Amino acid sequence: MVVLILLLGLPAVAGEGSNYYSARPDEYGTYVYFSSMLWEFSSVLDGVLNGENGTVESALELYALANTTYETLVLYSGAGIDERPLELVPYFLSLGSAAFEVASGEASFRASFSEGEYAAARAALVRMKRGLRESRDALSAISKITLKGKNGTVLTFNTADLYPKLDALEALAGRYEELLDQVQVPENFTLFISNPSPMALENVTFYGFTLGLRDIHVVVSGENLAANVTSGTFHLDYSFPRPGTYKAYAVGFNGTFEVISNVLTINVSGVPTKLLVTAISDGGVLVEGHLVDYFGRALPWKRVILTADSSTYYGITDENGSVRFFIANVSGTVNATVLFPGDGIHLPTSAGLVLTPPLRRPAIRLFHDGSRVRAGEEVVIRGKVDSTYPLPLTIYVDGKGYSTLVAKGEFTFTLSFSPGRHEVYAYFAGSETLAPSSSNVLTLEAAPVDYTRRFLLFVFLLLLAFTAYRFTARRRVGGVPSSQVPEAPAFPPIGEEGEERPDIGKAYRTVYGLLKRLYDLPGSTTPRELVSALRHEPFAEHLKILTRLHEVTVYGKKKFGLREVLRAVKHASLIIVGVFVRDEL
Repeated sequence: MVVLILLLGLPAVAGEGSNYYSARPDEYGTYVYFSSMLWEFSSVLDGVLNGENGTVESALELYALANTTYETLVLYSGAGIDERPLELVPYFLSLGSAAFEVASGEASFRASFSEGEYAAARAALVRMKRGLRESRDALSAISKITLKGKNGTVLTFNTADLYPKLDALEALAGRYEELLDQVQVPENFTLFISNPSPMALENVTFYGFTLGLRDIHVVVSGENLAANVTSGTFHLDYSFPRPGTYKAYAVGFNGTFEVISNVLTINVSGVPTKLLVTAISDGGVLVEGHLVDYFGRALPWKRVILTADSSTYYGITDENGSVRFFIANVSGTVNATVLFPGDGIHLPTSAGLVLTPPLRRPAIRLFHDGSRVRAGEEVVIRGKVDSTYPLPLTIYVDGKGYSTLVAKGEFTFTLSFSPGRHEVYAYFAGSETLAPSSSNVLTLEAAPVDYTRRFLLFVFLLLLAFTAYRFTARRRVGGVPSSQVPEAPAFPPIGEEGEERPDIGKAYRTVYGLLKRLYDLPGSTTPRELVSALRHEPFAEHLKILTRLHEVTVYGKKKFGLREVLRAVKHASLIIVGVFVRDEL
């Protein structure tokens, strides 16, 4: 059952504290788990009402389950689990304790009454009635709890069916009290206690018969407390603050005459405690402890001592009763002891554990050139794992296991994506000699194939080829083939008959004017301001190169050869292509 809450109600953690998996966003698992405990509580009440054998054992199992749940949640509270179950479990601890008091009190009453031990029967009845009161208090708190269900629904615990059962048990306790009153009513004003040897902070009940007296108080070591009076009896719930020997007696009035009861001597012992400890090896050894008392309550601000390998470490529990020690260097297996020395109220306790050196965590890295890929096309991802022998790796895509592979050193794998944003990482689950490890997360954007843009790209590439041809082709002069025209300089003067000179300046001015119009830039925009303004565009690098060629031509007065001119024309054409087809470049 405890595993159920860990699986359904809590998030899973992978790698170095990175939460790559997504837990169910609702609290339905927590709701199911604690609802099952309410069902067990209902079964205990039915067993008491029906006088079934084994009811006390069932109540004890419920109380043990609540304690185990609490200890498990506390133990793993530092592992990133959801805090909500830990917030709820104290209410169910109280419910489990109350169930045991009701069941054991009722059983003890019947056994003691049948044997004529009426004082013991009275004490058992007091315990049963106290359990019923605590049950109501716990159910009242549980009924107000809300949890988040599927699709945003609100979940509440159904406690309505339990109250009629509590009513029936309270009526049964009333009948038991009537039986006791018929056979055992002391002649003298007498004070009783439900447990003559309690622990500090444990709830006990003082009780007795009023015998017609009024204004009854119980005096505990000088502390005067008003008792609750009902139907000829009185009771007072009390807990002793510290261990020691206490004296208590009751005081009542008959008119103006004060009547004092017998004096009880109560020996109160210290509260047993427990240390829940774990050790995690990760770059060192982290020892985490949780200090709780006999009642399952966390003990904050208490001194705790860790002894390991002839070294001693000191710590103080926080507000949740937790304490942590970090040991940087553990060379081998070390036996360690965590000790709580006690504090005058709580008894000492200790826990032993074995510390082991941290396992090496293999480094895993994934690589891909760029963050954009084609949707539907195969994408090759490169990776590298720091291991001298093959390791099984699981490839996760968008948080789900996609494939597995065995790798050593460099490796590759192939994926295919639907349109949209995707996350890819590799995970090694660990082994006896290596710690679990996760790679970096690759974020890739898969763009859908746009056939219209591809067609436009094809058209513009044709225009590019045609433009290059026009710049390099020689015109016929007077109908004479170009092969018959005498050889001329590579760059004849402008206007020289028979030649058309390629012009870098003209190519740049065409691009410059087009970009200013399309991007609505001011007329005063300089070439370098244009490069800066469009630095994130797909054609930015082509614009940068063309601008540099333009500046060298205009400001440097340098004349380029045909190859550089054609290069400028190529970049100008690619800029025009990029303006219209953008990501298809």
